[in-house]
Amino acid sequence: MKLDKIYNQVKSSLEAELAVSVVTLMNPENNSNNVKLIIDSNRKISGNIDVSDKIINVLTENVYKKMTTHAFSTIFILAIDKKTLTINEYRNKNLAKDLEDDKNTFFLVELFYPKLKLIIVGGGHVGLALAQLADILGFEIIVIDDRKDYANNERFPMAQKIYSDKISNSLNNITIDHLSYVVLVSRGHKLDEEALELVIEENPSYIGMIGSKRRTKIVLDNLLAKGISAENLEKVYTPVGLNLGGQSPGEIGLSILAEIVQLIHQGDGTSLKNSRRVRE
Repeated sequence: MKLDKIYNQVKSSLEAELAVSVVTLMNPENNSNNVKLIIDSNRKISGNIDVSDKIINVLTENVYKKMTTHAFSTIFILAIDKKTLTINEYRNKNLAKDLEDDKNTFFLVELFYPKLKLIIVGGGHVGLALAQLADILGFEIIVIDDRKDYANNERFPMAQKIYSDKISNSLNNITIDHLSYVVLVSRGHKLDEEALELVIEENPSYIGMIGSKRRTKIVLDNLLAKGISAENLEKVYTPVGLNLGGQSPGEIGLSILAEIVQLIHQGDGTSLKNSRRVRE
């Protein structure tokens, strides 16, 4: 595939709010020119790679799963055994010796995502701080509050969408998927419970809920009694945020976004100072 065609297809997929992957065959046989595929999250496949159909099927299913289960920008290498079709994924590893193994077919996979959505339920002080910080990080910001005084363009000029209707009505108008990060910071646990019940089955990449241990336990116990599975409820980040020690709305907003960024990039949250060596 020519570079201009790759560029145009990646661009059109991102504009359609689809994740998209560019896959390159690293060890082609017989100097083949068919070495690239483009796969988007609607399962549209373009291009051609000269390998067996079985390898193509294993490859595309693996890449599709990566694109639709958890969104984070990444580049990695997949090795597929030509006989057993088993897959190994390589990150941060010297592949010089591995690439000499002709038992495997190697692919370079580049994943691209449209803007990630931060859905803030609650337009109070913490919700406002979250929106201000998320704007710097480049999220698409969606704000929901049933009070028009708290959900309006004057208060949230950085938001792409603002809903001031009932919580349930607003959430039903929003597409929530693996590109979505939902934060529940409303004024009361009843509203948080209503919102959580609606979004938890949609499998966003993150759901965080503010509140004390007592308040969040009430919400989780109520939803458990309503039939929401314990497995799904375990996915909720609550109490929300990393333990940075701050208590102001801005500091709480920062701790929540730090947790989200850590999840997106799979960081470990430790201080980078720990990796510094003053003396050998």
